[in-house]
Amino acid sequence: MAKTIKVETQGISDDWLTANGDFDPKSRGMLKQDQLNSAMLHLAPLDTPDTDDPCPPHVQTEGDSGMFSFIGQGGTIYCSEVDQELTPRQATDLAFGKASIAPPPPMSARPEKPPVKSASPVNRVNQKRKFGWRGGIIMFLALCFLLAAVVMAFGVVSMQNRGVGGDDILAAITMCGGFGVIGVLMFALALKARRTYYVDKLGTQVNEDGSALSFVMMAHNLGNHDVDDYDDYGGDDFE
Repeated sequence: MAKTIKVETQGISDDWLTANGDFDPKSRGMLKQDQLNSAMLHLAPLDTPDTDDPCPPHVQTEGDSGMFSFIGQGGTIYCSEVDQELTPRQATDLAFGKASIAPPPPMSARPEKPPVKSASPVNRVNQKRKFGWRGGIIMFLALCFLLAAVVMAFGVVSMQNRGVGGDDILAAITMCGGFGVIGVLMFALALKARRTYYVDKLGTQVNEDGSALSFVMMAHNLGNHDVDDYDDYGGDDFE
């Protein structure tokens, strides 16, 4: 005996040709697979009529595989139980339990971070570093201490050649080492104190992302306002 399932419709005319928007359910009896497939073929092209509070064209099935509701979408069939659009054949197989269709995965509740945009080749910036006035002073002192250490080193050699006593040589060596250590430390401090800045391909100083510096934009806008104000107050009268 051929397997049948119970079928009801809503919003579909008796001849299956139009979507009438009627909410009253109509029993279509116990349909076989080929009969249900014919019903789905009639359902697919139907769509919700453009009227006040219409009922979409529905086909509800109830069988061994469960209850399903199919809605005509003007070319496809939507099944709310699996949250997918189906063809008539897929809808028929689902109603008779010959196909198992699972709903798609839920949308992630956690928003994704937008990708970080790197500077385009047009706005590519170059990083540079320079000494400020503090760094310049520290570098100058560092060079002075290093030079003093070199001078003291030559002095130690000269003292040894002249046969100077051990205490004097030890003091000179200590001073030489101290000047050298201080010079190296101050040199490293001067390098660390350098200020980082960015320039575009034209050599103009910009922000790290390639945008114009704030004070440059303010000066530009101020210049524009000055010209506009001059025109508003009748600048042409002074020519």
